[in-house]
Amino acid sequence: MAKIRNMSVALELAFQDKLKSLAQEKNVSVSFLIRETLEKYLFAEKDTVKLVLHLPKNITNDSQQLGTWLNQKCNAILNHFKA
Repeated sequence: MAKIRNMSVALELAFQDKLKSLAQEKNVSVSFLIRETLEKYLFAEKDTVKLVLHLPKNITNDSQQLGTWLNQKCNAILNHFKA
């Protein structure tokens, strides 16, 4: 196992509370949640572009709405990289 060192991060109390609640909901420590999030979303592999989509929960069970939403996002991504 890799050696782990402590690091301090200054966060607003409301944000700390959100992290604690989410960590408790996922049954992990806040430190683990932060490490996992940084690794997953901040550090992209070489020759890749990191893309994160947050799907609205109300469309995940409706394939037509989901397809429409995904098409809109795909078009926006394509337009972004054309520029």
